[in-house]
Amino acid sequence: CSFNDDIQGTAAVVVAGLVAAQRLTGRRLAEELVLFYWAGEAGAGITDLLASHLATNPLDPDQVQ
Repeated sequence: CSFNDDIQGTAAVVVAGLVAAQRLTGRRLAEELVLFYWAGEAGAGITDLLASHLATNPLDPDQVQ
């Protein structure tokens, strides 16, 4: 297994930004519509990490400490 900065690195930054925005706005990430346009390998990494995050973190922003 190896780390590909273009895939996993981009995904980590994007998902971290989405989680931060969720905490600031109080809106649930699970209720948002996310569109990937011409995403390529980075988009595939973002999709995988975002799906994993949503599957393992179904809590409301107020419940996360």
